[in-house]
Amino acid sequence: MKQQKKMRIQQFDTEGNQLSDRLLTQETEFYTGPKEVHKGPIKIEVCLFDQGDISGVITYLNKISGNIPLKQKSTKGKKPIAPGSELNTETRENILEYLKTLPSQDDIINHLRDAGFVFMMTDRLQELTFGDNKLKVNIAEKDQKKYQWMIHCIREAKDPRNDKYDPNLIIGIDLLNKEAKFMVVYLHKERQKSVKVSWAKKSKASFVNSELINFPKYMIADEREKWRIEHRLLLNHPTKKPSKFYLRWEPDVKVGNKIKREIQAE
Repeated sequence: MKQQKKMRIQQFDTEGNQLSDRLLTQETEFYTGPKEVHKGPIKIEVCLFDQGDISGVITYLNKISGNIPLKQKSTKGKKPIAPGSELNTETRENILEYLKTLPSQDDIINHLRDAGFVFMMTDRLQELTFGDNKLKVNIAEKDQKKYQWMIHCIREAKDPRNDKYDPNLIIGIDLLNKEAKFMVVYLHKERQKSVKVSWAKKSKASFVNSELINFPKYMIADEREKWRIEHRLLLNHPTKKPSKFYLRWEPDVKVGNKIKREIQAE
């Protein structure tokens, strides 16, 4: 499980007396921003592990200094939920607003990964059902072949049929086209306006560096599900020998490096 990044904020008065000392979850604090502009001395310790962290702290400092207005909340008592937990309506909207401030699609991908989002192909997304009434996410036909989707994974199970996802915020990103300047957003299962944002000049995001599985068109749904289940089993038990069914399809199934199995010597 990915280690949570922490940030420490210490505030002082003009005479150097410490007013507060807080240790916070960095991703959550970046989402919501500071509650007020602090005009006195301040000390901040952050984790800068990737470009998303750098972009996040720049935006956060601009809010503290008053260069970016703080978001006025109409409700109280609601706290952002940490990565790996279910999101509420306010948190989803906060994430979406924060993503719009990031300079590139690479930063957006990194930030969503930190929050527990994973990539998924359209066919897999449309196979999923949510809730007792078996609701599905309806992706517009014009988006189905163009985008790959980032969705919040609440729980990853040993069996992919038992994975749990939040369908209320889904981000469509065209990983295969670095000329693409738009990403598409589905919020509460409704398509929003496309968000204009370019790729980084030296983008490293790609299908190869993802957790996507792309099945051949001639592989039927039941075969895809069976192969996906065994693939997860093999990832959890690398020494287990794959079945003849799995091996027959393996050359035709494209798997991103993040979930590619290590071939054991036979």
